[in-house]
Amino acid sequence: AAAFAGEQDEMWWNRHIFFLKSASPAGANYFVMRDTFPNGKDRPTWWTWMNLDGAEKVSVDGTAFDSKTVPYNKLDEKAMPVMTGQALEMKTAYGAATWFWFTRPLPIRARMTWDYSQGGRLRMPKEWFPKFTEKETKTTIEAIAQPGADYYYVVYPRKDAEKTPACADLGDGGVKVTTAESTDYVFISDTPLNFNKENVVFTGKAGAVRVFPDYVVFCMNAGSGKIGYKGTIFEGNGPFERTVRTADLKPGVTAVNETYAKSIITQQYDNNNEVRGEGPFTVKLENRAIRISVDGRARVLYVTKPEWMDRPQYTIDGVEWMPCWTDYPSSGWGTFKDTNLIAIAVPDGKHELVITDLVFPPVWTRQFTPGIPGVVKPAPATQSGKPVLLPFQNIGQPAR
Repeated sequence: AAAFAGEQDEMWWNRHIFFLKSASPAGANYFVMRDTFPNGKDRPTWWTWMNLDGAEKVSVDGTAFDSKTVPYNKLDEKAMPVMTGQALEMKTAYGAATWFWFTRPLPIRARMTWDYSQGGRLRMPKEWFPKFTEKETKTTIEAIAQPGADYYYVVYPRKDAEKTPACADLGDGGVKVTTAESTDYVFISDTPLNFNKENVVFTGKAGAVRVFPDYVVFCMNAGSGKIGYKGTIFEGNGPFERTVRTADLKPGVTAVNETYAKSIITQQYDNNNEVRGEGPFTVKLENRAIRISVDGRARVLYVTKPEWMDRPQYTIDGVEWMPCWTDYPSSGWGTFKDTNLIAIAVPDGKHELVITDLVFPPVWTRQFTPGIPGVVKPAPATQSGKPVLLPFQNIGQPAR
C-alpha cells in the first residue's frame, strides 16, 4: 500500500494470452503473453509466479538460486536474492518445468520459500499421502519492471530433457519464437501495429505468422488489417486464419470478408445502469427484467447490477445459464468501476437474453436425463412439500 500512497485514481492492466498449438499433444505447445498498464505510467509493477518446489529449482539465465539465501517461512525485503536476466526456468521434482523468456532483461528475485502440511490444510489424515510427501514446499518468484513498462514474454512448458525454443524481440510488438516444429512471428498490442520485416507483414492488434517446413499459417486474431509472408497477403477483420502450402506462396492480396470489425458499444437500460460490450445488441428494462437482443459472434457482455437485484438469474432463449462476475469476490468488492459487474456469455447468432433477480428458494428444472440410474436423486422436501434450501444456496443472502 505504501508504494501507491497519494494515488487517488484507479490503476488497471491488460493481459493478452496467445496460445500456439502443435498438431501433437507432446509437441511445441506454448504461450506468448503480454501485460500492459495503460494508466500506470508512473507506478511500479511486479510480475509474480509461485513454483511448487524450493528456490534451488528456479534459475535465471541458467544460474539457480541458492536456497540458503532465500527467506524461509518469513518475509524479509532486504534479504531477497536478486538476479537479472531474460530466461527464467522453474523446475519441479516431477520431471516437468515451465520456461519463461522476457523480451528484455529484468531484475528477478526469490521472494520467499515456505512449506506447510497438506494434511492439516485439507483436514486429511497423514496416511492419505502414501505416495507424495505430506509437506508441500513453494517458492514465490518476482520480476520487477520500470514504471510504465510492460511484461512481454514466452511461456513454454517442457519436460526436463526437451529443448527450449530460440526467442528474439523483433520490436514493434513482435516476438520471434523458433521451435523444433516452426518459426513463429507473434504480435500482441493494445493498439494497432505496423510490422514489415523478415518477409513478414502485419497490421493489426494480435496475430501470428507460423512458418512450417511445408506450409505457412496466417492468424489474424484481433484488429483489422493485413497479414502476410513473402508477398502472400490476406486483408480483413480479425479473427480469421488461413493456411497456404509453401509451394503455393505468391505475391498478391486476398480480401477476407467473412468477419466484421469489432465495435464496443454502451447502452443504458435505466438512468444509472448500462450494458457494455461488442455490438450489435439492444437492451431494455421491463418489469425488473433486463432484456438484451443480440446478434453476431460469441462474446461476453458486461452489465452493471441495479440496486434492486440481489443475485442475478440469466437465461438464453429461455434456457438458464450461469452469469459470472468481474473480479468477484475480490479485495475491491465493487469499489472500482470494472469490478462487481455481471458478465454474461453470449453464443453465436441471434438470441434473446434475460437477466432477473433470483427468486429464493430457486427451483431448477433438470435439462438432462442421468446416464447412470440412481446416481442423481430428487431433492429432499420438507413437510410442506417445498424443496429444502441447501446451505450453499443461502450464502450471504438475507431471509425472504
